[in-house]
Amino acid sequence: MDTLKKIYRFFKEKYELVSLKKYTTIAGTLVFFFIMSIMPLSFWLSLLIGKLPIDLEQVLGLSVFESVKNILLYVQKEATNATASVSFFLVITTLYSSTNLFYQMRRSGEIIYEFKRRKRGVNVRLGALLLVFIVMIIVVLFLLLFALGSFLFSQIFSGAWAIVAEYALLATVSFLLVLLLNTYVCPYKTSIRRFLPGTVLTICLWALAIVGFSVYIRFGNVRRLYGALSVIIVFLLWLYVLTTCFIIGVIFNSESITEERKKERKRKRDKNLERAHTKRMKTVIKSSLLAGVLTLFFLFPNLKSGKLTDITKPYLGEYECKQALLGEEDCLKRFDNIVLELKPKNEYALSYKEDGGKKRTVEGQYEYDDEKGILTLKSENGQCFKRSFPLKDGILYITLRIGEKTLSMQFEKK
Repeated sequence: MDTLKKIYRFFKEKYELVSLKKYTTIAGTLVFFFIMSIMPLSFWLSLLIGKLPIDLEQVLGLSVFESVKNILLYVQKEATNATASVSFFLVITTLYSSTNLFYQMRRSGEIIYEFKRRKRGVNVRLGALLLVFIVMIIVVLFLLLFALGSFLFSQIFSGAWAIVAEYALLATVSFLLVLLLNTYVCPYKTSIRRFLPGTVLTICLWALAIVGFSVYIRFGNVRRLYGALSVIIVFLLWLYVLTTCFIIGVIFNSESITEERKKERKRKRDKNLERAHTKRMKTVIKSSLLAGVLTLFFLFPNLKSGKLTDITKPYLGEYECKQALLGEEDCLKRFDNIVLELKPKNEYALSYKEDGGKKRTVEGQYEYDDEKGILTLKSENGQCFKRSFPLKDGILYITLRIGEKTLSMQFEKK
């Protein structure tokens, strides 16, 4: 039961699709332009065939052409008569008129594929003209092959198998012709294998339509209904049915090709977005690296020496004295500045300058315990000196006992 529901939904969706594309309207339009182009096409076919050993009645003797044989023979006869008095004006007008069918077929394909064409009608007309000659060459080759094949098939196969071989040849040529037309009406450049499903569908629908049409003609009593116009009505109905089958195949192809193009556009859009994002990220990374280098260069002067190991010693640098109290007396007023510089290789320099005096410097060695945050200063300048002081977050506290008073100093890193 579920399988039947799936089959029903599938055919319902496909019917809604072809109805949305207005397949009957497009088929009717193409039938009209086929009628307008059939005499010019027949005229040019007669010119190409000329005196070739081709018996058109033998081809039209196949049961698929049974219902339209008389009118096709009439068209061929009139076209042959027209070639008896060929003029330049007749050649030009028939050539232009013969392109109308394929020109409108391409326009119909643009409607089916929802393609917004630029104003290049001349290119479409030239493409239609080229297709006219290609189709006529295919038809002539088919007629020649059919004439040769009929002779060979009659010699190789028995009666029934010879007919099967002729129909196989007709089906092969029909398949190639429909495949060519499917490729032509599609406004997009894509692989030819994309058109195979719709082409196969068209051929299968043609086979069913011809069988059904033959049954209708045999039991429908069309002549009683339409009278003298029955030949024309049957011919138009035959064209309409076959054209409808072709349009359904085109619509079937357009669905898969359009979906594939949407996926392809999405992939390209995602790829372009990814490429733009990567480019933007590279720019951001370069800017961040540059900003980081500049930050390190200006914030850590010790890096000017080019030693990367200085980054792991954030305590290196100059510390300026912000507070100096001897007991309750502010000693900092007597000095222009007091600066302690912690250098690489565990060397330090304490520089100070009194008001109006010279700059003096005391140098020595130091050790820093990173875990405890303790700075130990050692000096052997005249006398041995070794004291430990807390150094954390860029602030150094020095406390010394001088006589009965305590010297408290606070240094902050520049």
